[in-house]
Amino acid sequence: MSPRILLRTFQRISGFRFASTKPAFTSDRYNVKRGAYASISNDHVAFFNELLGRNRVIVDAEECEGYNIDYANIVRGKSTLVLKPKTTDEVSTILKFCNENRLAVCPQSGNTGLVGGSVPVFDEIVISMKFMNKIIETNELAGVLTCEAGCVLEDLDNHLGTVGLMMPIDLGAKGSCLIGGCVSTNAGGLRLLRYGNLHGNVLGLEANSSSIVGLNSFEKVLKAFRLAKSELAEILSSFEMMDKRSIDISFTTFGMKSPLTSKTDGHDFYVLLETSGSNVNHDEEKLGSFVEKALADDIIEDGTLTSDPTKVKHIWALRERISEGVLKEGYVFKYDISIPLLSYYKVIEMIEERLRDPRVIRISGYGHLGDGNIHVQVSIPSYEPDIASQLEPFIFEYVSKLRGSINRIDMALITRDLFRNWWEDMDRYHRELEEHFKRLSTRDDFLSPIPSFNEFFRPWRNMMEQLEHQVGGSTTVERDQNKYQVVVDVQQFAPEEITVRTDDKCITIEGKHEEKKDEHGYVSRHFVRRYMLPQGYDIGHVKPSLSSDGILTITAPKLAMPAPGERIVPIERSRAPAIKAI
Repeated sequence: MSPRILLRTFQRISGFRFASTKPAFTSDRYNVKRGAYASISNDHVAFFNELLGRNRVIVDAEECEGYNIDYANIVRGKSTLVLKPKTTDEVSTILKFCNENRLAVCPQSGNTGLVGGSVPVFDEIVISMKFMNKIIETNELAGVLTCEAGCVLEDLDNHLGTVGLMMPIDLGAKGSCLIGGCVSTNAGGLRLLRYGNLHGNVLGLEANSSSIVGLNSFEKVLKAFRLAKSELAEILSSFEMMDKRSIDISFTTFGMKSPLTSKTDGHDFYVLLETSGSNVNHDEEKLGSFVEKALADDIIEDGTLTSDPTKVKHIWALRERISEGVLKEGYVFKYDISIPLLSYYKVIEMIEERLRDPRVIRISGYGHLGDGNIHVQVSIPSYEPDIASQLEPFIFEYVSKLRGSINRIDMALITRDLFRNWWEDMDRYHRELEEHFKRLSTRDDFLSPIPSFNEFFRPWRNMMEQLEHQVGGSTTVERDQNKYQVVVDVQQFAPEEITVRTDDKCITIEGKHEEKKDEHGYVSRHFVRRYMLPQGYDIGHVKPSLSSDGILTITAPKLAMPAPGERIVPIERSRAPAIKAI
């Protein structure tokens, strides 16, 4: 993350919380082991105290917890040291010292992300960007803002508003997220349709009008999206979908009022639209025309629009407070996925069909139709392993079949076999980049190789290797002229917890055990691996065998072929006549 950021801006014409119960430590919950990094000593702390001063070196356990737990209260690290540099030179000195002393680090921005990517896994040193919050320069003529990574997004927008400029990105967490985190994750946000992801922001003009409409089916949502793109064209900047159970969180948890009153029981779906053009009156006229046409064509049931800043803020708060409110219900399985629009809401329907459990409080979805991104939420009073096993790997396999993508911290803790059909192509790109950076860097370069998360920077690589051993173990596949053979290390499972199935073409291996106690605490494991049998091998005579040390060997023999040349074929005799007597 660069401590100093240059951003293009646009001409304007018009707290963090935790649930009461802390989550389990990530490393214990997923039974992963710490890499070969040094432990923090008193000498290390003394160095940082001298560099930054004691007021910017946090060692208090309770205060460190705010940097160890993610916003969604799902993952938790064990860091005992948080550093708060103020300058680029201080950051450079910290990283150089950590590299030389093999101390793992975790850079952290506002810690407002919903996928747990900003908190440590083990005892990494957290480097907080919050004190690097200076605005370096505002070039009104060029429309360029230069600032440090720790500037709050909303503060930047307010600052630019004083000179008639604005930020090209808007997020629900704008009051606490830092611009460095937005840039590092290439955030899209609520204005994605207009300006694209943050890495590709462009210079332009902006005036905001917003509308919220109610619909009775997702099919109507898609029709409204097509109509909006046709009628509003270049001024359409946001098209946000929320199902009833999502927006009800804002209504019931925070007591917010719906701007739509035609139906007392509400609508099945809601859509928030925002336009961003150079003429407020022109935008309002086009947006009003869209709403009238959508009502006349029976696409929407109700709708309202406004350009009043107070009302616009209220409308968008309905959307922005969903993720905060759902956390009050207990434990939340949250998946941030991107899939084709025609299958966009089917993932919610599939989960509803699969998960008929009275313990489930809510299954809901909301997101940006502009990039096919939907936030899937399943809330329950507390974490239940059996519900988790019904959701995972089902949702990952479903998204994989649609050639979609998933963004969640657990993805680093899931075996690659769930995505074997496209993992190799994706991983090949990372391997090539890794080799390129290795050639440019020394072996001890602190940030090398960047694409694979260097072992000092984030120890995900070791976690994946350990997980291959712990969840399903290592695998080898061999075939020769006599047999096709799969060898899997399943020593983490009892014989009765392993199942081997065959169908016409595939061999499927599944291992599963419920939560049990081990030396680190409680852990549950589940893996599924499928192997397509090549032609010429006998699926009907597959033979599995399990050794005493937990090695599963599955052998499929070669199909028996008739010997060449002339041979005598035996005649099978039957005691029954060929034709029955009449």
